[in-house]
Amino acid sequence: MTSRSFAQTPESVPAARAYVVRSLPQLDDEVRQVAALLVSELATNALLYGESDFDIAVDYSTSDHRARVEVRNAGRGRPTMQHPASTAEHGRGLQLVAALSASWGVESAPHGGSKTVWFELAADVAPPRAS
Repeated sequence: MTSRSFAQTPESVPAARAYVVRSLPQLDDEVRQVAALLVSELATNALLYGESDFDIAVDYSTSDHRARVEVRNAGRGRPTMQHPASTAEHGRGLQLVAALSASWGVESAPHGGSKTVWFELAADVAPPRAS
């Protein structure tokens, strides 16, 4: 597993996307782009609703070909899936995570104050690149 901390600033969202893509070189481009989209949603939530910088951890399991991405930050409350009106501009991030991931969830720290939102992708391994 690899991890990195990001500041609670808007510039961290594209940096988090790039970090996840670079951390999963063994996956095909389509799966990496889905991972980038989903981490963008979670990083944006950490930015908007968190109370601190946030950490992203990325892991790839060769035994079951799954990529797992975690976004951890301090903050009260627990993310819940929203069901916004069709005209609403926001509120669909966790719907995207649920629709595009193999599984996802939220884990609270034992003593509260922080949480981890994670998702897993069934990962197709990229074909070898021609040299």
